Amino acid sequence: MIWRLVVLGGVCVLLLGAEGSSRGGRTVTFHRPQQDESQGQARARPRRDMSSSSGTPRPFHGPPFTSCRTPLTPVEHKVLDDNTYETGFNGDDGSHVILTWVGDGTGVVLVLSTFSAPIDTFLEGGSSRLYRSTDYAKSFHDISHRINNTFIREEFGVSVGPGSSVILTADVPVVNNPGGVIFTSTDAGATFKYIQLPFHLAQPITYHFLNPDYLVALSIDGSLWLSLDFGAKWTKVHDGVHSFSWGAGINLFFSYSRTDTVYADERGDLVLKRTKDLGQTFTTIHEDIYSFGYIGAFLFFSVMEDSRSPRVMYFSSDQGETFSRAAPLRLHRAVLLHPGWR
Repeated sequence: MIWRLVVLGGVCVLLLGAEGSSRGGRTVTFHRPQQDESQGQARARPRRDMSSSSGTPRPFHGPPFTSCRTPLTPVEHKVLDDNTYETGFNGDDGSHVILTWVGDGTGVVLVLSTFSAPIDTFLEGGSSRLYRSTDYAKSFHDISHRINNTFIREEFGVSVGPGSSVILTADVPVVNNPGGVIFTSTDAGATFKYIQLPFHLAQPITYHFLNPDYLVALSIDGSLWLSLDFGAKWTKVHDGVHSFSWGAGINLFFSYSRTDTVYADERGDLVLKRTKDLGQTFTTIHEDIYSFGYIGAFLFFSVMEDSRSPRVMYFSSDQGETFSRAAPLRLHRAVLLHPGWR
């Protein structure tokens, strides 16, 4: 299978005949259904050929490029021709392709080709494929060997943080494994470090917005973990955590359940806490909350004070030191800003 990447004046366009979505403006994900023509079943990626090659690129036989229908002037044609580059990824049949820009002004673009359900490919000995460009996607090199040709979890994607930091999460079975595996890079994917985690991730790792060494993660058993050295070592911060968010500075907010039940958030039984010293001490901000969020310099949380009345929204502008009950108009605006709150 062949897919290709076309760069038009610095804008990457992936030609797969597939649907795409954007993640935060720096990452784009494309999905292509993989069906066997004869049996209608999803096909597993064959084992990667690890033998040496002659280095001669195979010819690209992709579909013909369709020119723009809008008439262009000769000058515009020349500018477009001078800034258009096309890369063919021969033999890559990944059903999910994630394209991510790394850093500012680095020219580095990473492309991850993988599957959403790779168990059949595990049995076949296949792997995800990782490509890297250092010239703003004009050309790419297969760097899958830098992550040991490992399957990467498609739903976690390519996690890019401040500076040139990158994290990839391996698809590791929970059974018979004490923890998951991540690959970290501090040089925009030029090199990667293999790290064995003491837990299994429930969601992608969260960077501190300024310091890439500060990482927060939530495990599948509801434990909150913190790393201060870009994932090399991890410390458990709290158990029974439902959600968390960085605040200003190194303030870290999280809600947890005292009864350790999955329905605590639906009943409004969560406790909102804050740590100002990276997990050394904790302060309880409010009890019996449903949910919380942090936007800009404001902390919001909802509380059911009376079962016969609607939930009440509180907000704080000083990292939870003090808080006030939001007026109905402010509550309405807060819900618009964060529609996920209940």
